[in-house]
Amino acid sequence: MPYIIPEVEKWVDAKKQIQQFASQTIANRFSSTIQSAFSVV
Repeated sequence: MPYIIPEVEKWVDAKKQIQQFASQTIANRFSSTIQSAFSVV
């Protein structure tokens, strides 16, 4: 069991980083989509 705990912590860390990256990417796409929509109007 003791060997598994550090692996779980690494995985949780990686998951947090992935979620942050995903939310940033989605926000960037969303804002650019809104900008292009407004520029069309």
